[in-house]
Amino acid sequence: MPSNDNTDDQFRELILEEFGAEVKGHAPIEGRSATEFHDFFDFDQAIANADPVSDERWIAPPPMPVDHPSNPRALFGLVIWVLSGTCATLALVGVALPSWLGVLAFVGFGVGLALLLSALPKKPEPYEDFDDGARL
Repeated sequence: MPSNDNTDDQFRELILEEFGAEVKGHAPIEGRSATEFHDFFDFDQAIANADPVSDERWIAPPPMPVDHPSNPRALFGLVIWVLSGTCATLALVGVALPSWLGVLAFVGFGVGLALLLSALPKKPEPYEDFDDGARL
């Protein structure tokens, strides 16, 4: 890509307007080789004086154990719901079950679901120790 002298001139003008003509520190001078500025920046010395980078990685805390349901109504509703749901699924798939078992399965499914829903808390607990999970 050919260099556009007009663009370079415009860039120089912008830099001069922003920072002025004074250059702080050492700057490369046109026509000089990089070895003449060896005392300006010594890479080996910079590595020797550099602070080691800590390799700290965030490790998630172990998850809290899952509590067993303390509400017997919820546990009973879950058992009824799973057993009757299994029987109802078998009846819908076409497995030959006694008719009373099919009807009992569909009724039990509804009863189990009603027990599970009735075991839900009526009022939400206040947000005393609310943690939204945000980490800084």
